[in-house]
Amino acid sequence: MATDDWLERADYHLQGWGIWRRANRGQVGHGYDSSSTILESGGSKHFDHMVEAEDSKAAAICEGIIDGLEYLYRVALESEYLLQGVIKHNRRGTAELLLDAKEAFWEKAKRWLV
Repeated sequence: MATDDWLERADYHLQGWGIWRRANRGQVGHGYDSSSTILESGGSKHFDHMVEAEDSKAAAICEGIIDGLEYLYRVALESEYLLQGVIKHNRRGTAELLLDAKEAFWEKAKRWLV
């Protein structure tokens, strides 16, 4: 992986985790805007439901990893992705803390998430 690729992947999964957590707390609607159906006849499976199930699995993995991080890293990630940036990044050391938290998260997550 190139230098910044891990950061993109971590950010992708952390954003999904934040959406999942807010949805489970009733702050954001659950599901997708439109519905696409695969195999309309004979056992039709809804693509959106399959995607949502996989997103939920990935978010649950993220939840377990984040729960195992040190306190300041958890606070930084929750502020950024769950509370949508409550802690401002212009405070000295906050941006570095968030980057360190993402790195600690991805170090564990890369074994479980793609």
